[in-house]
Parts: sequence; C-alpha cells; structure tokens
Amino acid sequence: MTTIAKAGSKTDAHDLRLRDLKKDYGTFQAVRGIDLHVPAGNMVSLIGSSGCGKTTTLRMIAGLEIPTSGTIQSGGMVMSDGPRVMPPEKRDMGMVFQTYALWPHMTVAHNVGYGLKQKGFSKDQTARKVQEVLDIVNMGNRGERYPHQLSGGQQQRVALARAIASEPRTLLFDEPLSNLDAVLREQMRFEIRSLQQRLGITAVYVTHSQEEALALSDSIAVMRDGLIEQSGEPSTIYNLPRNEFVASFIGLANILTLENTSRDGESLIGQLHGTAIRAAGGALGNGTGAVKLCVRPVDISISRQSQAKEPGFNELEGVVDSTVFTGGLVDYFVRLNNSPETILRVQSTPPARATTGDAVRLSFDPERTVALED
Repeated sequence: MTTIAKAGSKTDAHDLRLRDLKKDYGTFQAVRGIDLHVPAGNMVSLIGSSGCGKTTTLRMIAGLEIPTSGTIQSGGMVMSDGPRVMPPEKRDMGMVFQTYALWPHMTVAHNVGYGLKQKGFSKDQTARKVQEVLDIVNMGNRGERYPHQLSGGQQQRVALARAIASEPRTLLFDEPLSNLDAVLREQMRFEIRSLQQRLGITAVYVTHSQEEALALSDSIAVMRDGLIEQSGEPSTIYNLPRNEFVASFIGLANILTLENTSRDGESLIGQLHGTAIRAAGGALGNGTGAVKLCVRPVDISISRQSQAKEPGFNELEGVVDSTVFTGGLVDYFVRLNNSPETILRVQSTPPARATTGDAVRLSFDPERTVALED
C-alpha cells in the first residue's frame, strides 16, 4: 500500500484509506487499482494530466461515483466496499468545487448555513456557526451579500467556509483555484494551507498545478493512466523522481540519455554526445548501457565559454539559442555544439550571464542529478 504520512501524526481517528480502488466505464479503466493511506491531519495532493484518474478518485471518495471494486475507509468506517457504498451525505466530508457551486439566490450566510440546517441545527446554532466560519475565512462582515456581489476570491472563501461549517472529518478540493488569477491563486493557496493546518483536517486536493501540489501538500501522489506513479513528500518527489514522467511533470527537467554507462563506486559514468558525464548512481543496479538522467535547469551553471580550458566531467559547450526574463530568473535555451538537435534549459538569477548567440559552457554537480528508471 502507498502510505502518505507527515511526521508527527499521532492518531488514525480521521485517517483515509483506499485499497485496490478501481473504476471502470465500460471497457475503459479510469482508475486501475490504487492504494493510498492519508494519516489524520495530513493533506495529500493528487496530481496528473487530464484523464489520469485523479478527479474520478476524488469523486469516489466523496461518494459521487460508485467504485467498480476496492474499499474506502475513513477513521475505520467503511465508506465503500465495491458497489456497496455509503451515501455522500452520510460520509461527514466537506467539498470545495472548482466552480464554487454557490446558490445565486441565497446570501453568503444562507449558502454557508444551508448544510447545517439540513443536518438539524437550530436557527441559533446555525447563525453562530456561520458567523464563526465566516470570521475564520475573513468574510465575517459579508454575510448578507449575494454571490454576484463578491469577487472570485471572496466566493472561494465562502465555498471554503461552507465546506468546514459542519466540521467534517475529511475535506476534499476539486481544483478550487483554477478560475482565479495568478496573484489571487497564490494568496488563496496560502490561506487554504494555513486553515487546513490550523483545523487539523485530513484533506485530499486534486490539481494539475505542480506549484499548488508542492506548496500545499504534506505529500503528493503523481497519477498517470489510472495508477499512482510515485508518492511521497514534495521534496522527495522533486529531488528524487522515479522516472521520466514524474521528473517532467513535477518541476522543469532536462532529460539526458547517457550512453556506455558503468559504475564507479556510488557514481555512474557515461557519455553524452561524446562528453564525459558523472552522475549520482541511485538504485539502478549495475547501471550499464543507456541510462536517462534528470538535471533540473536551476542546477546547471552557465558562463561564457573560455577557449583556454578544455571541458572536463559534466561540462558541456554550446550556443545560447534564446533567453527569457521571467522576473526572479533568467531562462537560457542552449544548443549543444556536439549535438545541435539537443537544447538544454538553464535557469539562473539576474543579471543575465549571456545573451543570444553567445558561446557558453554549462556545468552541473553530479550530486544534483538523478538516474531514472525506465
């Protein structure tokens, strides 16, 4: 079973467990048997490209889709065992949707309190709880407004308040920030993470944004074709991707193919278009033959080429094809001299170290490379 844990978790009272969870639509297998354990109080992000099964998985957890087989448990309570499912309203879960799903004819307070009334809360209890959660999301003075009178960020705060009002054991997020602009998205990302940690709610967050997954999560599960490719802490997924798909999906990556590789102690030695490369060997057995290598753009140094010095290990020569200024970083796209079809991406902080057309030398630390599985 894939276990996703945060250091310090002490109770499984509100944990979440998926065992061999599958969902078929006719002959199409949307989710192909995933195992996942999210300890109480943790936040896990399910990330992957469109059609990978992440949203289907979330909807099965919520009870909005019936699994073909497998089990879903929350705090030891069986929510789903194959086609035998607990209704969504019985699962004690809150959900924040991409489209906010606010009733346009109801005020903010009525939107937040609607679920509480359905659960039998008295008028006074509902009013107190609504005010409490609106204060938590900094919307305490907007209870009498209607959704059309709010900005996108304010509507998302209302949706979040509604989701936490009933104090659910699990909070589910279905790409909640995708409709917001970049600045507001970053602000709401911080607010969601801060709130989840403060309340200690177990949470599952679906996104296609690597930035959101890295910033929000205790752990990440990268999905492809209905399966979990790799799971673990964000730093592990970024620094030690298992294969080319994960390396390219989480963060920017240059994928290099080393030929004629061999072991040298803990290192891997090989050739890249005639240049000697030393890399961290990882757990690739003998490491012989062709091996794919991940090198992050930020881990490559760039300097104008010196004619007096021959390139050594992990030093590549090329010409700057183009540069892009992105504010905090400068991107260089460098075409290698000994392999003109190969362009490496390099990132460094300003000021620019080279311009388009410059002959440059690239270098990188072997310890900042990752040998990838096939």
